[in-house]
Amino acid sequence: MRCFAVAAVVSLVISACTLASDLDYNPTLDPRLGMNLWDPYKHTEDAQRISREVEAMHAAGLHEVVLTPFAYTDMTTGQIQRSWLDDNFGSMTDLELANGIVRAKQLGMQVTVTPFVQIRNQGAGRDQINFTTATSAGQTFWNNYRDQYVQWAALAQAAGADKFNVGSEMAGLDQNIANADSWNDVIAAVDAVFSGRIGYSSQHWHVGNAAMRSMIWSHPKIDYVSFSAYPTYQPEYGNPNPGMASVEQSQGNASDGAAFVQTVEANFTTFLDKMLLVGQSVNKPMVIGEFGVAPFDTASTIPYKWWWSIEPGNENYAPYDALEARNVWEGVLRALGGRKGDFESIAAWTWGWDGGFPAERFFLRPGATDIPWTDLDETQQNLVSEFLSAYASGTLPEPSSIAMLVFPLLALAKRKAHGS
Repeated sequence: MRCFAVAAVVSLVISACTLASDLDYNPTLDPRLGMNLWDPYKHTEDAQRISREVEAMHAAGLHEVVLTPFAYTDMTTGQIQRSWLDDNFGSMTDLELANGIVRAKQLGMQVTVTPFVQIRNQGAGRDQINFTTATSAGQTFWNNYRDQYVQWAALAQAAGADKFNVGSEMAGLDQNIANADSWNDVIAAVDAVFSGRIGYSSQHWHVGNAAMRSMIWSHPKIDYVSFSAYPTYQPEYGNPNPGMASVEQSQGNASDGAAFVQTVEANFTTFLDKMLLVGQSVNKPMVIGEFGVAPFDTASTIPYKWWWSIEPGNENYAPYDALEARNVWEGVLRALGGRKGDFESIAAWTWGWDGGFPAERFFLRPGATDIPWTDLDETQQNLVSEFLSAYASGTLPEPSSIAMLVFPLLALAKRKAHGS
């Protein structure tokens, strides 16, 4: 376990000195930077609560927001509802969502609405939903799915959203060619009420699937290809891709300097080039609907892993490493530099607020404080949050000014390790 005091600040300064003017955000050349805001819990309606979060995102310099309302399906009957009577899970209301969209547009932000359909009373698991119309439950599911998405799309249209995704990471539905007619039904119905751009967001490892290409990407009403970008390094599973860094390249102090940033940049560039082939094959632009990395040592090897543990002895234990997460983001943004023509935008996962999961490992919000009743120190992502805010705002300091920031950054640079 690493000490974090002076050593971490020195490492931060060394890494920050790699920041050069070529990382300055250029709205003409570089993909826009946004943030996902998801909302999986029941609550008392507050008409302006989403609007307040949008205002905070805008104040942080973000260029766009991805708003994610929820609905839930019963896996036995196929029925979909926004809220079930005895369940804990719910979502932002129509009024909250509409006001959030309107406020974002007033502030000049791009807005994407990406509704999720999850398994009833779960905040995750939508990739396990696998209905087809061959069953009665499947017919109910697809009819409810279409109607619910049309409702969301009509709301997004009225409020002025720019883009609307007809689904996200529905792996059990988007890889089964038996669902071709169902997807066409959903897409056509959404297109009838939404005049903005329509897309779908896939997991990156499924984005090139032949059934998805046939049913969704090639559909004439689909305007762009969106995907969640979590390249992994898992040689034990025969994964031939480099991910972003190997265990050796990310472990301990190896992730602290310019060499690590360059490794991530090179590997993420390779990953982007592979993803781009899918968009080129259907002649459609691409959007990175999600990217995030947790603030733990070696988290860059499996960036989607949210179950890191701070308990010694747990098989998923790892010490905090806020600097590794920050340096991953630098490498990613460098890889995206100048590629707006290939990738329109990248949306970080996820904005931290009361409506999201407490202590969600991808939690991002400038100036976050530790929530004492959760098992994660939410301040561990402040290095990333402040870095992304400075990049999006065009206020990254020049290398010559980095040394002047040593003492103000002392608190941010701490890598709080469990029990130390």
